[in-house]
Amino acid sequence: PEKDFTDTELALRWIEEKLDYRKYDSINIFGATRSRLDHEFNNFLNLFLPEYKNILDKVEIFDLENVVSFFNPGDYLLENKYKKKYLGFVVLNNIVNFSIHGAKYDLSNFSSKIDRVFASNEFLDNQNIEIHFDAGNVMAIYS
Repeated sequence: PEKDFTDTELALRWIEEKLDYRKYDSINIFGATRSRLDHEFNNFLNLFLPEYKNILDKVEIFDLENVVSFFNPGDYLLENKYKKKYLGFVVLNNIVNFSIHGAKYDLSNFSSKIDRVFASNEFLDNQNIEIHFDAGNVMAIYS
């Protein structure tokens, strides 16, 4: 119980040090939500620390109702691989030119120094959704 890092941080550090994470498509985390809210925020936001930058795009957090994916700047095509109706976005860390295309609610070139949630967007007829951003980070929440 007495340690400098959370269990999630220790697991991610172990992955980076002991595994060749480049060989894996994803790093799935279970049991990181649904209990203490301070731990949930820690599990989500600490992933954006510089030491996890190399694995951020591979991490997904699962609970009974949601899947959360994490993204560094770039272009992404999001499939409805979890068969969820909704796809929300949390934009963080000085987002620049965040765009959503192919969803119920498209967005073009949103920039802000303030973190923001774009909740309750939807997949259309299982169409893929494209996102793009030049700076900052994004969490995508399938629910």
